[in-house]
Amino acid sequence: MLPLGFGLNPGKYAAGLARLAQQAGAVIHGHTSGAVGAGNSPAASISLKHRRGRITADRLIIASNGYSSDNLPDWLRGRYLPVVSHIMVTRPLTEVEKQAQGWSTRRIAYDTRNLLHYFRLLPDNRVLFGMRGTSNITPGSTQRMQRQIRRNFETMFPALAHAETAHHWSGLVCLTRGLTPYAGQIGDWQRAWTGFGYHGGGVALATYTGRLLAGLAAGRPCSSPMPQLMQDKPAAFPIPRLRRHCLPLAYTCYGVMDLH
Repeated sequence: MLPLGFGLNPGKYAAGLARLAQQAGAVIHGHTSGAVGAGNSPAASISLKHRRGRITADRLIIASNGYSSDNLPDWLRGRYLPVVSHIMVTRPLTEVEKQAQGWSTRRIAYDTRNLLHYFRLLPDNRVLFGMRGTSNITPGSTQRMQRQIRRNFETMFPALAHAETAHHWSGLVCLTRGLTPYAGQIGDWQRAWTGFGYHGGGVALATYTGRLLAGLAAGRPCSSPMPQLMQDKPAAFPIPRLRRHCLPLAYTCYGVMDLH
């Protein structure tokens, strides 16, 4: 368990950050068409090409983490690895069920497996339980993971086997080859920066990285110094096009290791 820190609703947190940004003068354009290319030249603005036109800007920050694209720009190719994380939430537990399982804390907890589980008791007494397990998000893989995550939950918490799953969702976390985050310049582009590689801890670390990148884009130092750990540009994975295809084998190997 983590004695420091606290859990929060990341959706509400993101909405709050967006609201504060708008109050500070930021303009947010949602539901836009996806970008399909990026260009840069020393004498011109940075340009982003999308399906319905082109956008130009003096500065660019790419903060899409596991949802990035290998060609936006090409420097990103193979430097990050999207990994699917699955989460289920039970119906609210009764006091009898909490006592039967011995659940007495609302601290965030996780186990020591390679393919770790993470879990906590929410304010309304639902249990949130998450794990890794697939390399892509398709209807078939999602259905398999709904069954797998349920089995793992009941194995770890047998007294809660009758606490039905009320919600299930999945999303992409982002890994780097060195398992460290990065915040800094995009290749040799002088007015473009990126931050990624939070390894499942992006709620706090992405906020911190955002402050660092804002300082770089504004040409002023952030109140917090840039950690050396985040300055080293991540190396690309071997054979970048195959990196996601290798995940099932890696999951199998880690799963066997977790049995011992």
